Amino acid sequence: MSRALTRLMAVTFSCWASAVIAQPFTPPLPFEARSETLLPAGRIAGRTVAISRFDSTLDVDQAIAEARRRWRQDSRFDVVEGTSGRWRTLSHREGESTITLQIQGRAGGGSHGLLSVWMNDAGPLAARADGAERRLRAMLPAGASTLRTLSNIDGERVAATLVATHDGPLAALWSRLVASIKAEGFEQSDALTLPAHVRDARAAAFLRRGDELMVTMDARGERLGIVMHLIEAKR
Repeated sequence: MSRALTRLMAVTFSCWASAVIAQPFTPPLPFEARSETLLPAGRIAGRTVAISRFDSTLDVDQAIAEARRRWRQDSRFDVVEGTSGRWRTLSHREGESTITLQIQGRAGGGSHGLLSVWMNDAGPLAARADGAERRLRAMLPAGASTLRTLSNIDGERVAATLVATHDGPLAALWSRLVASIKAEGFEQSDALTLPAHVRDARAAAFLRRGDELMVTMDARGERLGIVMHLIEAKR
């Protein structure tokens, strides 16, 4: 991947993240710790999730023991534990939600990690976010393989990101993608361009009645990588 495209994708993710953090939500931690919201209410792989990261003065064993005690006391569901490399994990159910703790030790003592709350949500958030993801998939050229999607609503706008691959030639596939986007009523903007010497990638921004769409495409070995980031205005 070219350095120019890497910087471009970093800017795109930064814009998405700033929209995400606009709606504060902190999942409850089962032990004493400082926490910071990373994803307050988003959609990943078709499920609603809130994610925070934390730092604790407790070591891993102490934090795990406290989480295990609290969760077994407060829930009729089992606590499931696991290990992945240096990370230890605990998961349990609370009502219709699944809470997962990922934790590891810190150099010098204490621990840090992530707390994720996965919710079974069929309400307005899910409907709007899933709708934005469907609109992105509909604009992909035939033959594209979607790798992942994620989305969020910040109270005013919905943001959705799609990552896909395709085995078509860069120039022809880019032309097909741009034509598909314009067929949905978007007009190309000059807000996003790549230097003329970059030949293995394409990037463009599009506007439509307050909606913003940023698209990148680059060569990744034998396949092309496609990233589409859509911000829809409040309807």
